[in-house]
Amino acid sequence: MKKLKVGNKIPEFQAELAYNKWISSEDLKGNWTHLAFHRYAGCPICNLSIRQFQARIGEIQQAGIRHISIFHSPAEKMQKYYPVLPPFEIILDPMENLYKKFGVEGSLLGYLSPKSALNLAQSLTTDFKKGYDPDGTATTMPADFLVNPDGVIVECHYGEFIGDSWTVDDVIGKTAIRRNAVSLKSN
Repeated sequence: MKKLKVGNKIPEFQAELAYNKWISSEDLKGNWTHLAFHRYAGCPICNLSIRQFQARIGEIQQAGIRHISIFHSPAEKMQKYYPVLPPFEIILDPMENLYKKFGVEGSLLGYLSPKSALNLAQSLTTDFKKGYDPDGTATTMPADFLVNPDGVIVECHYGEFIGDSWTVDDVIGKTAIRRNAVSLKSN
């Protein structure tokens, strides 16, 4: 799979949102958008990130950012772990088509990395209460993309271990920097 880079237009896509709604790459135009690729709905480490974004969605929206999380889980698994959806869009991609288009891959070394252990320890107290029922590829690494209103990737990050993804502060900060750069160019 070819990884995308800053300056690339996002690939064209149409995908299912949880539950029974659809979104396309065209729908992202006109917005600053953060696309966050996770593993599967039951991933305890991924759920740490989801809870952080959920808790701070007001700040994200106030900064003018559309946050979208992507999981390679089918709807029934999503409903098990998220009977009430977070206040942002979630794309369900059980065939991993978007993962392929965006060059999001797995890594056995990343999966086994000691750096993942800290995130796993933090998640053990809350996320295993619902049980651990993986679906999809366990070795999938996280990835983050900041897309400008023209559909161009202005920042991207391919995680090197489970939990190596942007924080809310990363997303807000990177968006502010890129937005300011655009303002300076137009002045």
